[in-house]
Amino acid sequence: MVESCKYVLSYFPIDGRGYVARCLLALSGAEWKNEFPKWPQQKSEFPFHRLPVLTEIDENGSKFVLSESHAIERYLATKYGRIPSTGPKDVATCDMYFDQINDSIEDCANSITNLENEVLKEKLLKGIDFLLTMHEEILNSHNGTFYFGDKILLPDISMLLLYNFTKQFDRHQGFDKSKFPKIMNLIHAVATDEKISAVQNDK
Repeated sequence: MVESCKYVLSYFPIDGRGYVARCLLALSGAEWKNEFPKWPQQKSEFPFHRLPVLTEIDENGSKFVLSESHAIERYLATKYGRIPSTGPKDVATCDMYFDQINDSIEDCANSITNLENEVLKEKLLKGIDFLLTMHEEILNSHNGTFYFGDKILLPDISMLLLYNFTKQFDRHQGFDKSKFPKIMNLIHAVATDEKISAVQNDK
């Protein structure tokens, strides 16, 4: 069935809270584009005065508008098969992995306001090491490259975002291939996917 709707993702020209949604849209094959609102001039035009916002426009021109990054991500992942198709227990487990990774992303976002604080840095690195240790065990217990076999799903993309985010602010020291080979193989596989590697945040 040919996709009949189009999407506009309204966000800033950075990865941030728009990256995962952009990757999901790219993987979906749907027609979509970035929109970069003038901020804060257009703030009042958006639900809850926040970004990102996803606008879905169907073939009749009617619009479905959704705000909050994780709501957008879960909607797109559900619609385009980027969550497990093997029942509610696997869906809940996928959500658990996704939420755990996002906790570390939030910790990283909170720490970048004070990059010179070594105590905060050490706390962040310790938290990331714990996450990677636990998730390396999870991946070792599964077959395939990704969390659920050989298909890129929602938590796989979020793990790439965490790596990219920590690398941007020199907080990626814990991503050690000798210690976490499965994690690093996953990150490489997602990053080099043809559709994901083509995602742009500034056009």
